[in-house]
Amino acid sequence: MDPLSLLALTAVTIGVLAYAVYGAVRKGVRDGLKDDRERLRAEEHADQNGEMK
Repeated sequence: MDPLSLLALTAVTIGVLAYAVYGAVRKGVRDGLKDDRERLRAEEHADQNGEMK
């Protein structure tokens, strides 16, 4: 395999891996924010009902 093809293949591989990591991190952050919102809503609901945490 000539050096230019190897370089192109390496660049494509790095791009695909970077995109996969980006997607996984983005999903993790989104799920984490969703969990935080749900927890805050539950706490607010408990506060409104006069319940102890």
